Amino acid sequence: MNAIQASSPVAQIVADHPACAKVFADTKIDFCCHGDVVLADACAARGIDIEDVLARLRTVATSEAPSDAPAIGIESSTAELVAHLVSRHHAYLRRTLPALEPLVAKVARVHGAHASELRELFEEFHELRAELEPHLDDEEADLFPMLMSRAPDRARLASRLAEAREEHRRVGRALTRIRVLAHDFRVPDWACGSYRMMMSELAAFEEDTLRHVHIENHVLMPRFDAPVS
Repeated sequence: MNAIQASSPVAQIVADHPACAKVFADTKIDFCCHGDVVLADACAARGIDIEDVLARLRTVATSEAPSDAPAIGIESSTAELVAHLVSRHHAYLRRTLPALEPLVAKVARVHGAHASELRELFEEFHELRAELEPHLDDEEADLFPMLMSRAPDRARLASRLAEAREEHRRVGRALTRIRVLAHDFRVPDWACGSYRMMMSELAAFEEDTLRHVHIENHVLMPRFDAPVS
C-alpha cells in the first residue's frame, strides 16, 4: 500500500484508504472526477494548507478500522466490481433517493421563508435524482453487461465510457452545489428534527455517491480504456 505523500494522486489515496474520502469531502477536494490530480496541486487549487491535510489524511489512514468485507480495489475482478457497485452503491441510491427527496421538500416548505437557499437545495436535489435514477438503469442494462462481455464493440464501448464519465462530472458538480447550499451540512441552532435528519442524510448521501463514482472512474473504467499508441 502506497504511503500518503504530497505527490500522491488523490484518487490513489482513497483507493488505498477509503476512509480518507471524508477528509476530501470536508476540504472540497474532488477525488472522483479529478482524481488524477496530486494532493499538493489539489490543496493549492483550494488554497488550503497541504501539511494540515496530510496530517488529517495520515491520522484517518492510521486509525482506519479493518473491514470484514472483501476489499474492493484495483485487484478486484470486473465481476466483483460490478457486483459491489450494484449491490452496495446502486441499491443504496435506489433506497435513498425516493426517501430523501420528500424530506428535503418538507424542510424547504417549512423553513424556506427563513432560509431561502433550502428551496434551491430542493431543486438541486430533485434534478440530481432525475439524473441519477436513469443513469443507474442504463449502467445495469447496458454499460455493465458490455464491460462483462468477452468481445464488446470497442467503438461503442469507448462512446459509452465517455458518456458515463460526463454524467459523473455532472453528478460531481451537483453534489458540490448541494454542499454549498447546505452550508457544509452544518445544522443551525433553530433547526427542527427533520432539518437535522435531512443534513445527516445528505452528508451520508454525498459520501456514498463520491465513493461510488470513484470506484467507477478510477478502478473499473480505466481497465477498458484503449491503450495510447
